[in-house]
Amino acid sequence: GEDPFRYLPIAGRKSRKGRGMKVVIIGSGNVATHLSLALASLEGIEICQVYSPTEAHAEILAERLNCDFVTDPAQIRKDADVYLFALKDQALETVIRAVPANNGLWLHTSGSMPMQVFAGYTERYGVLYPLQTFSKTREISFRGIPLFIECHREEDKNCLEDLARRLSGKVCELSSEKRRSLHLAAVFACNFTNHIYAL
Repeated sequence: GEDPFRYLPIAGRKSRKGRGMKVVIIGSGNVATHLSLALASLEGIEICQVYSPTEAHAEILAERLNCDFVTDPAQIRKDADVYLFALKDQALETVIRAVPANNGLWLHTSGSMPMQVFAGYTERYGVLYPLQTFSKTREISFRGIPLFIECHREEDKNCLEDLARRLSGKVCELSSEKRRSLHLAAVFACNFTNHIYAL
């Protein structure tokens, strides 16, 4: 099929001194695409795999990121540092259950799902929530996008905060409850504005 993100640059492999941070992207929609391309542009970060249940979508994003892809969550590699779940809320728990146990930091990007959705599957988990509506037709710079973070273990907070600050100049820690309220307010404001424009 035609690549809906064809206007975005293709991530190239950069030479790195030492070992960089390996990231697996779980998802291939708007958030996964924009976030993975932003991460891939940062020195010292390697997107090493993409998962999507739809092979065509996984292949398109993996080609942009110059990495491997899988369509079965049980085949997600176990050696990455970060597993970024950028999925629709209704798919998140099903995919979490199928991802092989590993020692990476598991993060989701949802505004409305609690951080504890990972509890029982891993000890290392958190949230990296971008307060932004993503579109296939609009290029976005992450530097100005507010990122809201939450981390289960104190010892993982520095890693998450460092990752977030490399992406954006606006990073704030926020609990699941407050993030859900913020997300609902943002959805209401966006939809209300769209409704008014449509009148």
